[in-house]
Amino acid sequence: MVRRIYSDEELRERAVAAAEELLRRHGPQKTRLVDVAKAIRVSHSVLYRVFPDREALMDAVSARWLNCIDDELGRIAASEAAPDQRLRAWFRHLHHVKTVKIAQDPGLWANYDIAAARTSPTVCCHVGIIQSQVASIIRDGIGRGMFPKLDVDRCVESFFNATMAFHHPRLVAEEGARERPDELDRILDLMLHGLKAQASAAAAE
Repeated sequence: MVRRIYSDEELRERAVAAAEELLRRHGPQKTRLVDVAKAIRVSHSVLYRVFPDREALMDAVSARWLNCIDDELGRIAASEAAPDQRLRAWFRHLHHVKTVKIAQDPGLWANYDIAAARTSPTVCCHVGIIQSQVASIIRDGIGRGMFPKLDVDRCVESFFNATMAFHHPRLVAEEGARERPDELDRILDLMLHGLKAQASAAAAE
């Protein structure tokens, strides 16, 4: 086999793409660094230039997908829609992408689930980003008088806890990747109604 020479950036991109394809075909348990090296025609040791171990490479695969989700959700959070409409659209999209992923890409989903179970830095970064997006929507709602003045971090936590069954990897998997927008809407209706009622009561005082 003729070995290829890549820059570190090229090596990283090709390795992630190859690992992604192998995960789709064989799943995370059967995807090894040596298989990735063979797929891109480099020696096994060369991969250590950019990935210290198999775990780091598997995380890089998850990061590619999670970055796309973060960007999509970020656009919703930054849209011109009213804060309550943005929160609903944001959580519905998060639910949608998670259920679609498990249905259409089980190998990559399994890899992500493993990373989530061990709270990898990649997953922690993703969680931090999406929580900050929800916080920005809530702050806007407070600024417009739609939501009451409250502890934003605790409010964000409440939204994520209340909707956990619609985006947590294991809980989504237990539902067999079945989309449940109506059920999610009922929970969001209750949450949003409560916030608006508090804001109205505060304004009337």
